[in-house]
Amino acid sequence: MTELKVETKLPSPFRTAFRFAIILLIVTIILELTRYFRGWGNSETSDEGIIYLIYTLTFAVSIAVVMIMLKTHRDKEQYGFISHKKVIILSFWMGLFYGVLAAIWNFIFRGFIANKIMPGEDTLGTSFFYILLSSLTTIVLIGVILGVFVKRDRL
Repeated sequence: MTELKVETKLPSPFRTAFRFAIILLIVTIILELTRYFRGWGNSETSDEGIIYLIYTLTFAVSIAVVMIMLKTHRDKEQYGFISHKKVIILSFWMGLFYGVLAAIWNFIFRGFIANKIMPGEDTLGTSFFYILLSSLTTIVLIGVILGVFVKRDRL
């Protein structure tokens, strides 16, 4: 009698990372469009406190989205277990996907919606590679820190 071995494959992190990168991008787009159409940061008379509040809110949302992504992947796709290494890999892929999508969004936003550079605006922040690298670095660092709290190894 032959034994039938069934190997269960765990899902790759690509789908989860891409889905949560899209969620973070949508929130970022909403906040950026709100900032632009409300006139916050578009002139010298704008209140800088609002701009910093929006950037702080964006960072807080980034932390929340990465945390939800890690817990979702751990609980639903990894059967309740995830190593710190997998957390970093998942964060890397989310950062890469988000960085590319955010750079594309920035090109569309700067080229078609806000086609004039606002006074006092840094042109380095509009570079494709700067956006990609900063998004990737930020999300991986968030993942490394949150991974300490999310990881759950098998015994």
